[in-house]
Amino acid sequence: MHELISSKIIFSKTYDWSHLDGDENRKAERKTLLISLMREKKSLQRLDHPFIVSYLGFVQLEQRKSKYSLYLEYCDGGDLETRHVSRIQPDERTVSDDEEEEELLAEAGIQDSSDTNKPDEEPPSSTNAADRRALNEHAVWTLMYQLFAALAYLHYGISISKEGACRVEHHWDTMLHRDIKPHNIVLKFGLNGQRIAKLCDLGHVRNWKAAGPMTVPTYRGTREYWPPEIKGACLTLEERHHQWSTKGDVWCLAKSLIEVEKDFSLGAGMKEVFDGCSAELPEKRWSSLSALERIHQYRHFLYEPFTSFEQLLGGKPLGYEYQAFVQIAPILDTFAPYTQVTKTQRKKLLDRLLLLLKDGPGAMHTFQTHSRSLHLAVLLNEEDLLRRLLSSDGQQNPDEPWQNSKWTALHLAVQQKKLEFVELLLRAGADVNVEDVHKMKPLFYAIQEGYSDIEWRLLSPTKERLSQPSVSLSTSKQNVRRILQMVRVMEAYRPRQMWIKHRIRGTRFPWRTKRSMAAALCLA
Repeated sequence: MHELISSKIIFSKTYDWSHLDGDENRKAERKTLLISLMREKKSLQRLDHPFIVSYLGFVQLEQRKSKYSLYLEYCDGGDLETRHVSRIQPDERTVSDDEEEEELLAEAGIQDSSDTNKPDEEPPSSTNAADRRALNEHAVWTLMYQLFAALAYLHYGISISKEGACRVEHHWDTMLHRDIKPHNIVLKFGLNGQRIAKLCDLGHVRNWKAAGPMTVPTYRGTREYWPPEIKGACLTLEERHHQWSTKGDVWCLAKSLIEVEKDFSLGAGMKEVFDGCSAELPEKRWSSLSALERIHQYRHFLYEPFTSFEQLLGGKPLGYEYQAFVQIAPILDTFAPYTQVTKTQRKKLLDRLLLLLKDGPGAMHTFQTHSRSLHLAVLLNEEDLLRRLLSSDGQQNPDEPWQNSKWTALHLAVQQKKLEFVELLLRAGADVNVEDVHKMKPLFYAIQEGYSDIEWRLLSPTKERLSQPSVSLSTSKQNVRRILQMVRVMEAYRPRQMWIKHRIRGTRFPWRTKRSMAAALCLA
């Protein structure tokens, strides 16, 4: 549905299930449809990319919550299926999964205007559309760049502004589109008449690390565009969900672009991109960044000099994926204190970094053999790399802090609850007294998180270590709670109790505090 508001045409995608109201037997169906709508709304709200359809608003049209409209950017060039894909129609019409679902929705009185030009009008057949035409080589290369750039944004949080500047998003959840096909690629014409391709229909988008099993309503897609790894007849819906990865989206996009009608014969470069992105095995298939890297080599075919990805990630060895890894890794070094929010953000960043190492050809091997970062070795659980860096050959300083947080590798090993890494760092001479930007030492994080094994490992090596400032019993009120927690940990180790008792008695605490601490040690 097209609407004219403030002299601008926008696109309205309307959901109407008023016919389900009052039907007790279809409450679950109504709930499922509402969840699907809200998922698409949530996905669209957070995305801002020149090659993804823009979200403009959301309206509840009825008080009974039975009719809603999503307002989206209007694209005047139609969709790729209608304008540039030629299909041979079979004699007997075969109903696809999506068509069958639309018929079921129509029977239920639910209209999804994303698949129609007008509420009661069927989309034009691609074989009969008068304005369908083949694309030249320049146009196809440009489409490839734009759409793979959109996938790089969804998959890795590498954004490109409307002005063309490329950057990495600091906080990002990897998103899988899961329903890329020519019908879900729309076209818009810019001010200079250039064609701009945009991904749309994000109703099936799902976070890569989303928890929980899949259900029929949350997994639809189009069977014809399922990647090879999920086409197995014996796979359950949940198994298909877990096997759908970033490489699945790449396969779907490659298939869609291959189907575009062209007025030229494929050259070696374009054929190489299509073959790499449509490989049968996901581990052999290119990522969206690999495709962009190869497309840039043919930038003379592009209608506009798209150079932003090359400026950010190119001009260096090891590929776009590894260079994206290098760009994103410093975000881990934050001024923020170590709280639950910091933990969540760190986990998402580590997931994204591991995905880049997995998707990039040879990226993981490059990191394991050439990285010089103790911090990343700890966070990415690379014990062999950590041992090598701490050896005499590695010659890495175990106390080297990050620039912003001032965290050392020992701080991170404690925060990540990696006892074996803590022991490796201590044997290499890591200093337990180093403070971060918040004046916190590794021991304090162990106490804060309740990691008793790590607490004792930081305290246990020698009596001299216990006498160092890291565990000295300061008289400041702010440290009393921490000291009591440390004493609680020590109570299980009786050989040191008398020495700790002596330290308590020799410190100027109020007598009530001394008594509580002694009681905690069973020394009262």
